[in-house]
Amino acid sequence: MTPPTTRLVTDDEIKLAPDDVVRAALIVLCRNDAALRARKKRKADEDGEAANEQELPEARRQKLEGLRVCIMCEKAYLETENRGEVCWHHPEKPEIEKEAKVWQHFEEHHGDMDTPQNRKDTPEAFGYPCCCNDLTSAGCRWGRHNATVEERDSDPERKDDSE
Repeated sequence: MTPPTTRLVTDDEIKLAPDDVVRAALIVLCRNDAALRARKKRKADEDGEAANEQELPEARRQKLEGLRVCIMCEKAYLETENRGEVCWHHPEKPEIEKEAKVWQHFEEHHGDMDTPQNRKDTPEAFGYPCCCNDLTSAGCRWGRHNATVEERDSDPERKDDSE
């Protein structure tokens, strides 16, 4: 009998996965108590501390339930730790740099320029209007993490860049 093949999951598939699927996957990954204890012991040994062997599964579950992914910087965060300026991001969406050399005669041969694949393959052909940097730039402003567009748009701490 041949072993099942493993398929790699793409970043886009992870980003588009429903919250409950992602949460379930995290719970399964964190449920391996033996591996978790070994990692904690190694970390405690490195830090010169005593390892806490009694971490409760309920406490881990509660931590995971509060885990969110920021739509601005794509990092995981806990809402309880989302204070002040913790997210380095671009406040504006990237735009196509139509003057970039890569786009000469592109549309007539290849169609749409703004695709995830083109953004990945040619980050220099896109730019952020907020800072004029290309897609290789991690960010240009500090702010709070936001898990949804609605949350981002209603954030009272979000600074209006037009001022």
